[in-house]
Amino acid sequence: RGSGDQQQIARMELENQRARLKQYEAEMTQAVVRAPVSGIVMKPVAPGAEKNTRQMAVGEPFTQGEILLALGDLSGMLVTSKVDEVEVTKLKTGQPVVVTGDAFPGIQLAGQLRGVSAQPAESETRALPTFLVQVTVNSLSESERQRVWVGMSAQLDVQTYHQPQALIVPSGAVVTGNGQSWVWKQNTANVSTTPVPVVTGHTLIDGVEVLQGLQAGD
Repeated sequence: RGSGDQQQIARMELENQRARLKQYEAEMTQAVVRAPVSGIVMKPVAPGAEKNTRQMAVGEPFTQGEILLALGDLSGMLVTSKVDEVEVTKLKTGQPVVVTGDAFPGIQLAGQLRGVSAQPAESETRALPTFLVQVTVNSLSESERQRVWVGMSAQLDVQTYHQPQALIVPSGAVVTGNGQSWVWKQNTANVSTTPVPVVTGHTLIDGVEVLQGLQAGD
């Protein structure tokens, strides 16, 4: 019995309610979060914004754009560390790395240097600047995954130079001056010594590599 105007108003109200119903139904479908990939549920990491991440709890609302969780692919791992300015120049992408740790004794993970930062780490308080490095471990066995967990500390051994036949002398044995290096070589016939010019190579923690001027056994 309604008039034409009243019927039009009723139709408009009905359409509005139907639109709201579709909106609510769409929001309800978002109540189920489906992972696009397989992985382990982990707390999300937002660099520099940890205060914006919240622990999930039943019934707690989240707004659009908030991070709920992270999915970790633990088939491999990324190890980060810091290297001081003295050692960082010896590092290059692709160098082999052996990863060990006190928390997983007896396990040696084969890694590879992924990248080296071109500038010092932020919020650095040490006297010497340090640079961030990243090492990738492409795969872990099932038994390794049971013992190596995310967040554990690790030790990185990087092979920066490989020369099995290198001649090494103690650092104190090399004398330098006027752009020349030499060592005192003992004569085989008597106990006298003579200065011998040498060409040095890599400097190690416990010695110096000699490229020319000496023979093994001198």
